[in-house]
Amino acid sequence: MTAPPWTPGRLGVRLVDRFRRTEALRLYPGVMASQWDSPDALQELQWEALRALIAHAARQVPYYRRLFRDRGLEPEDFREPADLALLPRLTKEIIRREGAAMLADDWRRFQPRTKATSGSTGVPLRFWIDRRSHGHHWAFIWRAWALSGFVPGDRWAALAGGALVRPSAWTCASASTSG
Repeated sequence: MTAPPWTPGRLGVRLVDRFRRTEALRLYPGVMASQWDSPDALQELQWEALRALIAHAARQVPYYRRLFRDRGLEPEDFREPADLALLPRLTKEIIRREGAAMLADDWRRFQPRTKATSGSTGVPLRFWIDRRSHGHHWAFIWRAWALSGFVPGDRWAALAGGALVRPSAWTCASASTSG
C-alpha cells in the first residue's frame, strides 16, 4: 500500500529525498519489484553490473588502471565471478593508503558524497558513495522496513550509535571493558 502523493508524509519524503539528492523515492518501486525476481535473474543482473564496474574502474580509477597494467589484465578477462581472484582483496588499509587514487577521474558525474564507518574495529574508514547508490541504499532500507508494514512517508525514528551515547562514552566504555 502506498500513501497518496499529496499526503504530508509523502511530501516530507520527497523533500528529504531532494535535500539528500538521492532519488530513493523514484528507485523504490523497482527495488520492491526486484524482490520477486528469480535468483538466476538477480545473479545475472549483478554480474553484468559488476562487469560494467570493472570496465569503468580499469579505465577511470588510477589505482585500478595501475593494477590492471601491472598484472597484464583487461576487463574482458573477467568472464565469471571466479575471475575476481585475479584482483587483490580490497582492504581498509589499501583504501587509506591509495586515497585519491581510488577516486575515478570522472567522479563528478556520479555526484559523490562522503560516508564513514563507525570505527568500532579501530579507526573509522572514510569513503565515497555515488548518488544512485545512496538512493538505492534508502530504497532497500525501506523495502526491509516494508516487511513490517512501513510505507515511505510513514513516521519513524532511529536510536542508534551516536544518537544514544556520546562518542567519548564509547571510548571510556571500551577501555573499561577491555582490561
